[in-house]
Amino acid sequence: MEFGDFFLLAKLHQSADQQLAKSLGTLKRVHVVLTPKRRRGILDLNYLVQSTLKLAGTVCEWEKLSCYDPKGVPALSTAVVAYWIITTVVTCATKVTAFTSAGDKAFDVSAYTSKVNCICSTLEEQLKTYRIKKG
Repeated sequence: MEFGDFFLLAKLHQSADQQLAKSLGTLKRVHVVLTPKRRRGILDLNYLVQSTLKLAGTVCEWEKLSCYDPKGVPALSTAVVAYWIITTVVTCATKVTAFTSAGDKAFDVSAYTSKVNCICSTLEEQLKTYRIKKG
């Protein structure tokens, strides 16, 4: 199941039309019972996905700058950033699978979120400094 479909089902469960959510869940072969604990987990997961996308966008900005000015742009450890992006994507996929399974497996994604946000803020700060320097 894709994250977008999963998040839509979660949103529908919170709305007034829960019958639609149950029907869509049956069509997708997902039997999600949304407890308050799972709702919080879904929101945490959504925040992690957004943070990862923001990090990927920042890396793309660095890559664009390095095409125009390869000597002026500070070196970016793309291997480390790629590692964290891939690790986060796998974590998100695992979390969606855990949510859609019948069991109540739960694990915290806050460590991944904080690491991704830390890397992203560092890269954005370096990017801002570079743009000010180049004027």
